[in-house]
Amino acid sequence: YTLQLGNTNRLLDAPYRVLAGKTGYIDSARYCLATMVQDGGGHKLTLVVLGAPGGSTRFREARKLATWGFKELGGGEPIVKAKPTRSKSSRTRKS
Repeated sequence: YTLQLGNTNRLLDAPYRVLAGKTGYIDSARYCLATMVQDGGGHKLTLVVLGAPGGSTRFREARKLATWGFKELGGGEPIVKAKPTRSKSSRTRKS
């Protein structure tokens, strides 16, 4: 069978390397994100977004926090990334 995997982490398109991340939703905290990102100069930031009104908003807010945080650190150099050959990965496994 063929298994297609998609990625919903919108930070992967940011100019930073995503080292770790966890999304979540609970009624009291709404949409949340905890992540660690690194810029091209090796600076690392841990970001936490709580209470976002939507799933996409948590990534936009995290990107804003990363941009601000790296600027404050004197960093923010982009990571040079290879362009992906396709947006979804697929794996075929014989049963």
